[in-house]
Amino acid sequence: MSSEVQSVQFFTQALQHECTVKLNDGSKFIGKLSLIDGSMNIVLENAEETVKGVKVNSYPQCFIRGNNKVCYISVN
Repeated sequence: MSSEVQSVQFFTQALQHECTVKLNDGSKFIGKLSLIDGSMNIVLENAEETVKGVKVNSYPQCFIRGNNKVCYISVN
């Protein structure tokens, strides 16, 4: 199975689950993954932003552009 197919399956299964998105600047966003597209644009619902483990903001809906240098996405 190709890595592209595996990636699509992973993100399809991750939809509507709590995920952590870490950006290369070190900030993390934790929330329910409601959308991800082919450009890696991400929408999280009820998201919290943390920097160095400290909560800095909450968002009812958070849009992360795919060109924001996403380091990783994990399902919690």
